[in-house]
Amino acid sequence: MNDNGDKHPGANSPCLAPSRFWKLAFEQAGWAALEIEHVMGCRRCKQDLLKVFRAIRGREKAVAGLAVGMAALAACARRRARQAFALPRHTVEMGGTPVADELPFAFDDPGLKASRCRHSDGTYWLHLEHEKLSPGTLLQVVLSGSGVEKPWARYVVLREGFESSVAQVLLDESVPAGADQLYLDRADLPSAEVAALLRASFNLARRHDPVSVEAGAEGGPSAWQTWARDALARGGAGDEVRQVLAEVLADEPVGPPDLNRPAFGAGLR
Repeated sequence: MNDNGDKHPGANSPCLAPSRFWKLAFEQAGWAALEIEHVMGCRRCKQDLLKVFRAIRGREKAVAGLAVGMAALAACARRRARQAFALPRHTVEMGGTPVADELPFAFDDPGLKASRCRHSDGTYWLHLEHEKLSPGTLLQVVLSGSGVEKPWARYVVLREGFESSVAQVLLDESVPAGADQLYLDRADLPSAEVAALLRASFNLARRHDPVSVEAGAEGGPSAWQTWARDALARGGAGDEVRQVLAEVLADEPVGPPDLNRPAFGAGLR
């Protein structure tokens, strides 16, 4: 038996690289007879193969949890934009009418404003602002439509802007093509079924709205931490949500995998 349990595969090693296991697991490549023979007798390769399949199961569980959370937010969405929503696709842009760099949305709440903006790199973002709500307020964003089977949703936390409280979220390829309705609501205390979505939204905010997770004035709490601290003080959160709140207060990003990776985007449609 090959006992390379503590060795990494090198140029002359018969052991398979982790990337090879991922390709095999997703059926992007076929097993070679020599690979099968080697893995059957190699403890290290068996361990690496098990790690890959455990990671796949964890990813599938995370996708399922996120889908449940998105559906839950869509079910309680109330405040819809007066204008129809649309996210241009590259194929449409190349052969159709030029896309406006900014598309504003109005709501029955006069203090709430939103706009779909195209940045210089071609990505689309939803920019939000509210004239009266304070920084540290949790909002829920839902994109849905009559022909959309699985809605798209995110949590955002308002942070201090120049004149209003603001937030932003990336509109990526996981937004359903038929989503033509935008909902923005002040969020209630999240329940256990949306805990995975809350965690993912916090982790995404670190990349897509980093100011919301950075320390406030004079080293004070971030916008996300302000909301988490207040949510804990009010009480009523379940164990799953309290765990997410603890992660926010500790400023530690903890799973699930990135929502904006193509594999996740496809799984959430």
